[in-house]
Amino acid sequence: MPMRAILAIRYLALAAALLVSASQPAAAQLSLAVELNNAGVRWLNAGYFESAIEQFEAALRVDPSYSVARENLAIAYNNYGLRLKDKPKEAIKQFHRALFCNPDNATTKENLEGIIRLMGKNPQSFDDRVALGEEAQATADLKGASIEFEAALSIRKDPAVSAKLAAIKPLIASEPSTERQRRSHQHGVQWKIAQRWKAEHKSIHAPILKLKLGKDGTLADVSISQTSGDAALDKEAADLARKCAPFDHPPEGVGEFTVDPNSFVDFGPYMAELNRRIKAAWLPPSGFESKRITVLFKLNKGGELSHLVVLQSSGEDSADKAALEAVKQATPFKPLPKGAPDEVDITFTFDRDKRSGN
Repeated sequence: MPMRAILAIRYLALAAALLVSASQPAAAQLSLAVELNNAGVRWLNAGYFESAIEQFEAALRVDPSYSVARENLAIAYNNYGLRLKDKPKEAIKQFHRALFCNPDNATTKENLEGIIRLMGKNPQSFDDRVALGEEAQATADLKGASIEFEAALSIRKDPAVSAKLAAIKPLIASEPSTERQRRSHQHGVQWKIAQRWKAEHKSIHAPILKLKLGKDGTLADVSISQTSGDAALDKEAADLARKCAPFDHPPEGVGEFTVDPNSFVDFGPYMAELNRRIKAAWLPPSGFESKRITVLFKLNKGGELSHLVVLQSSGEDSADKAALEAVKQATPFKPLPKGAPDEVDITFTFDRDKRSGN
C-alpha cells in the first residue's frame, strides 16, 4: 500500500479575543499556546518539520490540553516520516511518535505499515511486530515500543507481550526530554528573570539562583546557588524570581537548574541594525499599498539565516516574494550578541506606511 501524506492541517488563527493581559494567566497561556501552534503550522507548511515539531511541543508544554497542537504535532511527525522514507529506521520512529499523539489516525497507520514492509517485515505478523517493539525498546524508544506491542496484541493476545507493555507504560510519562528542549526552556526562564532584573536594578550584580519548577511551570522552590555578597540583595533576587513565575511548562525530566540574572542580552542594537538592513533591501512591487506582511526566520549564533517563511501574507504573491527577497538580500547578518542562545526565531513585519520591521 503506498504511503501518503496527511493533507488537512488544522490551523487555529489567533483571534483578537485571545490577546489578553498578563493579569489573566490562564487566558494568557492559551494565547501563547495558540501563537506557538500557528508558528508551527507555518514551519510545517514550509516543510521544516523539525522546527514545526519544536513549536507544537512548546505549545503543549504551555497547555497540555491543547488538542489542536497535539493533532498538528502528529501531522508533523507523520510528514517528517514520509520525508525520511528512504531511511526506514528513522522514518518508523516518526510514525511511532505520530501514532502516539493520535492513535486513531488511519493514514499514519497505513504509512507505518508501508514502512514496515519496506523493512522486509510483515505488519500483520505477530512475531514481526513484537520484534519491532523489542528493537524500539532496546534503543530507549519507549513510545515506539508501546505502539508495536499494542499492534502485536491486536493480532494475538499474549501474556508475555502484555507484561512488556505494562512494564514500559509507566516509564513513558517520565521519558527524558531532549537536551535541546531543556536548554531552550531554561534559557527562556533565565531571559524572563534577567530582563526584569536589568529593568529594576540596572548594573547591580545579582546572585546566581537555583530554581525548581512544578510540572505546570509554577516555582516550587528558589534558593541561592552563588551569593552576591549582600544578603538583602540575595533575598530581593529570590523574590523577583517568584514574581516572574509561572514560567512555561518545563519539558519532562527537568529538575533543579541554575539561572544567572546578570546574563541579560541586549538585542536592541542588533535588531536596529537588522531592521535597517532589511528595510534598505525591500523593494515592494508597484501598486502595493498599506498591506502588512510578516515573515518568520531563524538566525544561528553566527548570524546565518535559515527557515525563512511568510507568517502573515499580504494576499499578493508578488509582495510576499519581495518581502522574502529583502531578507535574503540583507544577509549576511552579524553574529548574535554575546550570551544569546544558539538559535533565535525572529518575526519581521513589512508595512508600506511605516517601512519598518519588528
